[in-house]
Amino acid sequence: NGTMSDKEIASQELLVVLILAWGSWAFGQDYPQSPIIADIVIEDTRDISFGDGDNFPMTWADDGKLYTMYCDGVGFSDAQLDQWISNGLAELIGTPPNVDGKNIPSPDMEFEGGGRRGRKASGLVCIKGVLYALVRNLKADGTGTSLFWSTDKGKSWIEAEWNWPEIGLADWLNMGQDYDENKDGYAYLVAHNGDDAYKIYDSFMMARVPIDRIREVDAYDYFAGWDGTQPLWSKDLSDRQPVFSAPGKCYRPNLVYNPGIQRYLLITLPWDRTGNHDRYLGIFDAPDPWGPWTIAAEKTDFDEARYHPRIPSKWISGDGLTFWYNFSVLERGDKTRYRFNLEKAVIKLREQ
Repeated sequence: NGTMSDKEIASQELLVVLILAWGSWAFGQDYPQSPIIADIVIEDTRDISFGDGDNFPMTWADDGKLYTMYCDGVGFSDAQLDQWISNGLAELIGTPPNVDGKNIPSPDMEFEGGGRRGRKASGLVCIKGVLYALVRNLKADGTGTSLFWSTDKGKSWIEAEWNWPEIGLADWLNMGQDYDENKDGYAYLVAHNGDDAYKIYDSFMMARVPIDRIREVDAYDYFAGWDGTQPLWSKDLSDRQPVFSAPGKCYRPNLVYNPGIQRYLLITLPWDRTGNHDRYLGIFDAPDPWGPWTIAAEKTDFDEARYHPRIPSKWISGDGLTFWYNFSVLERGDKTRYRFNLEKAVIKLREQ
């Protein structure tokens, strides 16, 4: 009779929805090449490998020291294996390639348990002399994040009375020494777009907070998409939209500002315990903490299951063209211990 049944109409409507969704997905992930960075050449060595731990958030403090947390290990300072803890505080001493570490007693931040059952820091930043730590594994199933801060460089810590059960893992943006490269008065965090610290997601989320109100939950804004070229922010976490998307590749992000080239660098590296996942390291760059993101470098040819890479602000050269980055990986010949590893990277700029 020339007319469609309700079932046929529903099928066509579903097809349109799927086409639109696919178009949105494809556009969101099809990042262009960086207009500034032609490539990032990584030396690919394991010559600098020391310490003990599988996650090392770092920040360059006002006193000139590079503080770090070590997770699921004994840290540095010739600590013995019976001193293994879920989280501890340390200082990294020296300049790459000549670097060592020293554990710092920090009773309020020394947690037991390990794995999902142990609290551990995933983000660390120093702002106006105060250390702020984002600490994951709020629950024993590896979900949720809370905020700690220390006004005496780790001798004591205070945990906020509120938390984020919806955020599995978060890392602070670091910007120079004591956050001194910041110009807009906000601290930023980038996080898994979900509640699990151990799940690889399809996107990251972002929050910002005035630097003098970090301890106030009501002061946080959440990235809520775009209005043309302008970012949208909402006080309601449920309004959040992905600040970065890459299906199957969003895991344990690190975000740092490179003042020499005036670009923000975002790193992601998927990992799973079996080591059978795709070997992928993505470094993306943008003019602002929220984007728009472009591809600075992608690497897929390394042969080990590396873990949570980070670029410390202190180890970025003045011209921005050289940096040292950290990652953890199982010690060769010892499949029970993770080490702190460093590799040198050189940024190749496009000809302007």
